[in-house]
Amino acid sequence: MPIGKIPKEVQRKIMHQSIGPKAFLLPSPAVLAAAYDKEGREIVVEASWIGVCSSQPPIIGLSLKRRDPACMSFLEKQAVTVNIPSRSMAAQVDFVGQHTGQNLDVVKTLDLQCEPSEHVDAPMLLDCPVIIDLALQDIHTLGSHSFFFGEVLDVKVRQDCLRADGIPDPEKIDPLIFIPLAREFWSLGTFVAKTFSAGHTLRNVCKR
Repeated sequence: MPIGKIPKEVQRKIMHQSIGPKAFLLPSPAVLAAAYDKEGREIVVEASWIGVCSSQPPIIGLSLKRRDPACMSFLEKQAVTVNIPSRSMAAQVDFVGQHTGQNLDVVKTLDLQCEPSEHVDAPMLLDCPVIIDLALQDIHTLGSHSFFFGEVLDVKVRQDCLRADGIPDPEKIDPLIFIPLAREFWSLGTFVAKTFSAGHTLRNVCKR
């Protein structure tokens, strides 16, 4: 039977299946958050619960498990860098995620190139094509995680990952995407449409 002939209430059961309340949202960026501890050592953690919370001023929210030692390092300097890795760094990002909270210098082990940020008291990971400097503004406890709000003081993009108009090029950055529940890394797909433009094709629908 063609799907158009199936009653809507039956279609709904066929097309969607409940998987229960899960921490699931796509896409989830896989980033490396970096800070200094009280001894001045680089602390790097993998994080996927992250997103833009405000445009003006630009605020990014970052969530870490409350038992993660990195939480104290973030508070120590009130600063952190969010480093966006490319697809080619999948192994390094996964290694950092596996060893978060352990007494292991992942920067030295993975030979990551670090340099102090000039805007915040935190290290930049130069291997990543995008680096975002955050000055922490607030922290909230949400269940199993601590949620940090940081104001963006600067965004640095590797020169070969910029378009001619100065806008970051997602294809050249080739960011790593985390798939919750499946525990997989994916990459971005292809260009689809321009925002504030694609919707214009539906104007005639509004006139009906």
